[in-house]
Amino acid sequence: MKDFKNLKIGTMFQIGIVKEVQMKSVEDSNGKVLPKVFLKVEAGTNTFHVDEAFACGRDRVAKPQGMWLKLDPDGNILASCTVAKVLTYYNASTLRDMVGTQVSLYPKPQGFLVIVAVNQVNGHRPPTLAASGSNRQS
Repeated sequence: MKDFKNLKIGTMFQIGIVKEVQMKSVEDSNGKVLPKVFLKVEAGTNTFHVDEAFACGRDRVAKPQGMWLKLDPDGNILASCTVAKVLTYYNASTLRDMVGTQVSLYPKPQGFLVIVAVNQVNGHRPPTLAASGSNRQS
């Protein structure tokens, strides 16, 4: 251990790279089978399959929300759904654009990591990602 007098406060945030985007049919809490987006994210030596994001709902409170794929009448991603909030936060136009994107992860109360799509989680700011303004990795 390094000199204990110089230890800093740690963070629960992790940085990862989206390696793959998948869609699976999943049963929701009402028993209805709906399409859900899963992001395969590599963070260090670990791989996570993330299907939730910290995003603000109608009450403007950041909380984990499922990444259910909801479409508008034109067949595009519904602008108000969690998937759209994730795309907007990471400056991606499509789910394909998320592949190679650097993302922040944070544990929800049960300990599972979810993607961060807000500027603050539980009073903490996510780490700064790519300084160039683009989160895309080559």
